[in-house]
This record gives sequence, structure tokens and C-alpha cells, in this order.
Amino acid sequence: MQDKFLSRLFWLTLAAALLLLLSRYLPLLESVFPVAIEGKPVDSVGKLLARLDDFKIGEVVSLSILRDGHKMGMEIGLQAGS
Repeated sequence: MQDKFLSRLFWLTLAAALLLLLSRYLPLLESVFPVAIEGKPVDSVGKLLARLDDFKIGEVVSLSILRDGHKMGMEIGLQAGS
């Protein structure tokens, strides 16, 4: 019984922490949308991840983004996630 309570408490605490993080950083993410990697269109998170899988850590790729309604290009170096 106590294990079940502790498990629920853990998951509720984790959910609360994630909500706090999202509420803090989501406004920064809302205004930037990736639209292409190396000229290939990206219109979903799945396609973004699939395109990134085509490259190796350390490679530099061309990224087109839409920020505040303006299309911008940039070069980014790929790093391993933590």
C-alpha cells in the first residue's frame, strides 16, 4: 500500500516538474519553427527527427526556420543529446 502511494507521489511530482519547465520555456519555442534541413522540407516532428537521423554527430547542417513570420537560414553543428 505504501509503495503504491510513493509511486503515485513520484509520478505526480515528476508531472508537476515537467509542467513547470514547459510553462517556463514554451514561449521561447512557440516563435521558432524548423521548415527545412539541407533544403528538404520538414513539416512535422517526425520528419524533423528522421532528417536529423541522416546526419552524424559533429556534422554541420543547413537549417531553415520560420521565426516570427520570417524565413531565416543558419548553419548548425549537431551534438549528442543528453
